[in-house]
Amino acid sequence: MAYTEELVSKLSHSVSKETCCRLAMLSAIVKIDGSIHLGAKSAISLELKISNMALSRRIISEFKSLFGLHSEVSLRRINIRGTTQSQILIKSNQLRAVLEKLEVLQGGKLNLGMPKNLIKRTCCKSYFLRGAFMAGGYVNQSAGTAHLEISSENKKLIDELSKMLNEKKLIENRVRKKDNYFSFYIKSNDRVTAFLKLIEAPKEA
Repeated sequence: MAYTEELVSKLSHSVSKETCCRLAMLSAIVKIDGSIHLGAKSAISLELKISNMALSRRIISEFKSLFGLHSEVSLRRINIRGTTQSQILIKSNQLRAVLEKLEVLQGGKLNLGMPKNLIKRTCCKSYFLRGAFMAGGYVNQSAGTAHLEISSENKKLIDELSKMLNEKKLIENRVRKKDNYFSFYIKSNDRVTAFLKLIEAPKEA
């Protein structure tokens, strides 16, 4: 897990300057890790629990730079089952519009699948995969066969990501369920290397 943490930190520190790619990346992160809460008078809030501090800072930075959400974004450290995580809470009158822009909501309804309008370009598809890995990914660094997986409680998204990567010949296995999480796996050194290249991971990774 230490290697995954290091890789996610590196990916968080270096992102595209293209707005379209950053929107795709942020959409994936929210779809993988986000929880939407309903409040009084139809108010909504967005909560994300992130274990990597560099990723937490990146998420906050993107909400501020892309949508101008400053004081509405808060961060605090919480302890869950002995693991320290960052809790990001976003409350804003603009939040519905922001989630529509990220295609987390569409026409006011929850969209669990991939954001089709945000991933029309090849670079944006790569950044959507990048965001999915940053939010729900794991990769080993053993001397044997490489192993990479992405997990989420969002089955529809995992199914669609799995189908996309299957078309790229990166995976062959079906989506698996463990507890409340759905996962797909990429195995073999060549395929893991190809995926990391696709999401523009540092070459030393």
